[in-house]
Amino acid sequence: MVVDVETVSTFSFRNHRVLFQGSYYSTDQLQMEYTPWDISPDGKRFLMIKEDLPTKINIILNWFEDLKEKGLVQ
Repeated sequence: MVVDVETVSTFSFRNHRVLFQGSYYSTDQLQMEYTPWDISPDGKRFLMIKEDLPTKINIILNWFEDLKEKGLVQ
């Protein structure tokens, strides 16, 4: 959530709204000592861990040989 905050004479807030849609991990779920999210130094971006983990993993065997065949490595 995000809200507009005013601190002139008294503290007040208004216009609350959802900042992100989706399901993200919380500290309690991962049993971590640190938060599973961070904010960029300029305050313009967030990094968060989503709950929906991949359901498929592709494993490529002999990938280095394939690169040799394509002339991408020697």
